[in-house]
Order: sequence, then C-alpha cells, then structure tokens
Amino acid sequence: ILKIQKIFKEEKKNERETTQEKKKGQVPTNYNVSETGNDSSEGTQELPFASIRRGMECANKIYGYFTDINDFTFNLIGTIVENKTVVISNGLNIEIKKDATTTETPSVQKGATFIGDVLIDVETGGTLLISDITIDGGNVVASTNVSGIKVLGTLTLKNVIIQNCESAANGAGVYVSSGATINVGGLVKIKGNKTKVG
Repeated sequence: ILKIQKIFKEEKKNERETTQEKKKGQVPTNYNVSETGNDSSEGTQELPFASIRRGMECANKIYGYFTDINDFTFNLIGTIVENKTVVISNGLNIEIKKDATTTETPSVQKGATFIGDVLIDVETGGTLLISDITIDGGNVVASTNVSGIKVLGTLTLKNVIIQNCESAANGAGVYVSSGATINVGGLVKIKGNKTKVG
C-alpha cells in the first residue's frame, strides 16, 4: 500500500508540473497599447490596453508566479496618456516600442491629472529598452528632481525624443543615478525640458 501511495504522489507531482508548464506556454508576454484601447481589455492587438501601466501590472503578476518569465514587450500606437508612474521593477526586462503596423511615432505622455512626479521609473535591477517613441512630460511640473525618466537600473534609448518634462529642481528630462547604466543608439533628442529653480 505504501508503494502504491508513493506512485500516486509521484503521478500527482508530475501532473502539477505538466499543468504548470502548459500554463507557462499560454502566458502573454507581448502587449499592445493604443490611444483607443481600454485598461479592462486583454492587451492584445484586437483589444489593446490604454496604458503601459496596466500592462506592467500584468507583467508583475506573471513574474511573481513564473520567476523565469521576465521579458515583456509593449507595442504602442498613438498617444498613450499615463496618469501614474510606470514602474519597471527589479528583475524585469521591458521593451517599449512602436507597433510594426503604424508609420507614426507614438508618444507616452503625462496626463493633466498625473499622480506622482516621474513618468517612467526604472528601479535598481530593472531593464528598459525604449525605441522609436516620444516621451512627453506634457509640461506637468514635478515637485521633485525628476519628471521624465528616472534610472536606477538600466535604460537603453534608440531613436527617442524626450521633451516637455518640467521639475521643481533638477533632472527634468532624464535622471541617471550613480551605479545606473544608460545606453544610447540611433537618434536621441532631449529637448524643451525645464527646471523651475528659484
């Protein structure tokens, strides 16, 4: 009887592992975000999210369950308005890029009712690649040192414009902390950013 119980335990364990592997194969790691999207949607091409932040919530949940799934891609169309900080957490590798189906350069912009200061926060241990996108602070003034992108981890910019970011002190466009890494490729423009010191 003990031998039979051991066999059943092994079968149950194998069944759980197989089920988890099947679930892992069905996990979405590629999200679509559009100005016509909805954050109650699924983030697919047919039903895109309205914000990157909503997709990051999904990515964090997936990473919390499957710690070996940490690469996520966000394909953007149009002007994406964010009302809270987009956080790239420790351990995640995120790519934010122009969707292949569009010819227009999309932008990520602070909304008029933005809560917080930083539009995009790359935490220590987080990795972010932004390509063919405009980051626009929307001239919403941050009360701290950073308004556009704060980098404690790793940031790579390729063909990116960072504009209209305003802060009450320093680092209006991009703030790179000591020990952080920033890589630049293609054409990168940082323009029209302001600090309101004094």
